[in-house]
Amino acid sequence: MDIAKLKIADVYAFWLDLDDQEFDRYELVSGSIRKNNEHQAIRFGLRKGDDEFEVVIRHDDEDWFFKSDAYDDPEEEFLIHFFSGKEEIVFVCSDAYEQIYFHFILA
Repeated sequence: MDIAKLKIADVYAFWLDLDDQEFDRYELVSGSIRKNNEHQAIRFGLRKGDDEFEVVIRHDDEDWFFKSDAYDDPEEEFLIHFFSGKEEIVFVCSDAYEQIYFHFILA
């Protein structure tokens, strides 16, 4: 997929805590979407109330990864899975502690 050609209308995320069986929904920070075509990456801000952070999703030749300044190490990358629908894209990260869904609505 060519990041440069993506027309993103909205982004939201669900962050699920598997131990507590709770989740948070985060909304896109208006005007925060930035694409880096050279690195095949998308940077955007998410917000829930006063909690705000940035996420970077990038694609190499085979896999998708994300990193976020919401973590202690903002440069640590995590493998995510890519799912494409007709007018939306979903990225999913899952481990023993949490599941994260980044939902992109395409224009």
